[in-house]
Amino acid sequence: MKNLMLNKIKNISNSRLMAFFLITGLVIGYFISFYLNNQNFNCYSNYYHYLNPRLACQDKPVIRKVAYLSLQNSVGTYLNEESSKGNLSDASVYFRDLENGPIFGINSNKLFISASLIKLPTVMTVLRLADQDDSLLQRKILYSQEIPSGNQDFAPAKKLVVGQSYTIDDLVARTLEYSDNAANELLVNELYKINPKEDLIFDTFRDLGLVVPGDVTKGDLSTQSYSSLFRLLYNASFLSKENSEKILTLLGRASFKEGLEAGVPQGIKVAGKFGERELDFVSNGKSTGHENELHDCGVIYYPNNPYLLCVMTKGQDFNVLAKIIAHVSEMVYAEVDSRKIE
Repeated sequence: MKNLMLNKIKNISNSRLMAFFLITGLVIGYFISFYLNNQNFNCYSNYYHYLNPRLACQDKPVIRKVAYLSLQNSVGTYLNEESSKGNLSDASVYFRDLENGPIFGINSNKLFISASLIKLPTVMTVLRLADQDDSLLQRKILYSQEIPSGNQDFAPAKKLVVGQSYTIDDLVARTLEYSDNAANELLVNELYKINPKEDLIFDTFRDLGLVVPGDVTKGDLSTQSYSSLFRLLYNASFLSKENSEKILTLLGRASFKEGLEAGVPQGIKVAGKFGERELDFVSNGKSTGHENELHDCGVIYYPNNPYLLCVMTKGQDFNVLAKIIAHVSEMVYAEVDSRKIE
């Protein structure tokens, strides 16, 4: 009888103990859930700085999500005015709110010459291989003879030195930060050595849904198609998170500051890639005209609501085209900022 009573007391104690742990667990779970749901926008800001924070958390909109028809009309009017002044012969604009917001475009499917924009798919090809074998980035390549860089109005701040060896990781950085043609050429050559039977860059273009570049005097990219690369990087949906972050970080350090970045307040991060092409048209041995193309595309990190902007232009003067791109960027930023929800 005594043992039976002791067992009952023991069972009651165990039940109470289990109930205590259950209630304690529920309370702790509630507070953890409350804490996570009330974290600020960038849930892993201590590690990833350029990827889409929505990969880790959700939050309320910080700007009003309504159509950009008025802005589209204003930008279109501005471009027409610059065209009538002779400062611009053609242009294309593509905008996308990266937080599930509206999109607008002006001639966004018109094709322009890719120029140095092509370097981004090249690097994405290299880092796709590095996702499978990260030792690839430490492989060294000798810069044995000078590779002509062509006419670059916005020349690299740092150039490769003949006779020195560079890791692929370093060449990737120079290709994106300085838009170095020689560094890009070494990467292209290395890709052909890795797989001489298959055009790996072609495969990347195909997988990304881009038009494969052909004659450099003809258009091969649009603002809308090229912008898709930045969406893939921002959402880490083509490369690993680490290598997507790597590319956007390098683009955030890019030396070209005269385009999109010139149109936003100081301190606003911009991860962008620019491209330039100078063309002289010749017929029967005589010059029949001259035209430049200047493009700048990337992610503008408006606080807690990044957006994508791509501007491609044609005209006579690179500096004038850069100012036009900067002004479009300024107009877009001002509109986005005016929608901020207090």
